[in-house]
Amino acid sequence: MSAFAQQVDAEYAPEPTSPRAARWLVRSALRDWRLEHLTDAATLLVSELATNAALHARTPFVVRLERDRETLRITVLDYSGAGPVRRSRGVGAGTGRGLVLVGTLAEAWGTRTDVQPWTKAVWCELATA
Repeated sequence: MSAFAQQVDAEYAPEPTSPRAARWLVRSALRDWRLEHLTDAATLLVSELATNAALHARTPFVVRLERDRETLRITVLDYSGAGPVRRSRGVGAGTGRGLVLVGTLAEAWGTRTDVQPWTKAVWCELATA
C-alpha cells in the first residue's frame, strides 16, 4: 500500500455511544473526500470495529481513517492486549458475527501490535474506485 494522502483521527471513550460517533466521523470524512459511494460499507465496518473496542477492549480507542487514490483504510487502535476473535455463532445469537462481517465486506483486514503508544490496531480496507 502506498503512503496515505489524507488522514483523520478521533479518540473515543469505551462507551455504548462511541460507535455512533465513529459512524458520524466516517460519513463526514467520506463526504469531504467525495467518497460517498463507500458510506454504507465503511460505516458498517467502523461500527463493528468500534463496538468491539468498546465492548471487549474496554479502553479508550482511536478511529483513524486514511485514504489514498486506491484505498480507504479504517483502523481502530486501543490499549488492550487481547486480539480479535472470530466466532461462529448461530442465527439467534445477539453478538459474535462482527469480524465475519468485516472479513466479508472489506478487501483486506488484520491486526497490528507495533502501534505505540497503543497496544493493538485492527484495520480494514475498501477500494476507493
